[in-house]
Amino acid sequence: MLNVDPPNYYPIINKLFAARLAEALEALGIQLDSIEVRVVPEGRTLRLIFKLVISGMEGFVPIDVQETVQGILEKLADDATTTFGRLYSVRFEVEDFELVRAPQRNGWEANVKLIVNGPDEKLERLNRLGRGLVITLKEWGIAISALTVSMPLNGPGSLRIVIKAEAELSEAEKNELAERVRTKACSFMKTLFGSACPVQVRIIDPKDRTMKIVLREEERLEALVKELSNDEDIKRLLSLLGKSPPGL
Repeated sequence: MLNVDPPNYYPIINKLFAARLAEALEALGIQLDSIEVRVVPEGRTLRLIFKLVISGMEGFVPIDVQETVQGILEKLADDATTTFGRLYSVRFEVEDFELVRAPQRNGWEANVKLIVNGPDEKLERLNRLGRGLVITLKEWGIAISALTVSMPLNGPGSLRIVIKAEAELSEAEKNELAERVRTKACSFMKTLFGSACPVQVRIIDPKDRTMKIVLREEERLEALVKELSNDEDIKRLLSLLGKSPPGL
């Protein structure tokens, strides 16, 4: 939802800021629930004051969110100045912005099980990609119960996504949804990693057993990692290698 004051600036803010801001945040796993923008004209400069209601900020500390949003808004203002503003001799400046955390949701998206596997240095970005896909699927009206995002620990980078839909789908519907998700995931990859990579998407529904196997394997892996992290011999070995396992 977008509110602009004065309202005659609505088309400009909607085209140059709102849609692009929502897309940029979505790629980071942050959902933009509503925007309020006050436009203060000063000569040929339009000073913008934003109030953003956002959700899905798990994994971010407050300062990260502030800096991320500030960087995006300033980039959008620069782009607006050098494109639209250049044609009309208008400059856009971000005067201030306020972030408000939306109330916690109780809908299906709050209960989606997100499983992420990959190299340690990429896990945070893969997690954001997964959250971005959960948000996207909600916007498309597709209820899901689980989503996995995985990338090989070694070798060429490739992305594998498995989604369990709540409702039964035909094969044609699964194929169509998989292609839409693949396209969206490639877009998120470019935002988060700087480039895209091959993406495989599989959609399953209550008729399939694959996700149950994936979930059981994930639980088994978590138990194994916990067991290894508590093994004194493993701790001593990793200490010799300069690593710091949990508990040391």
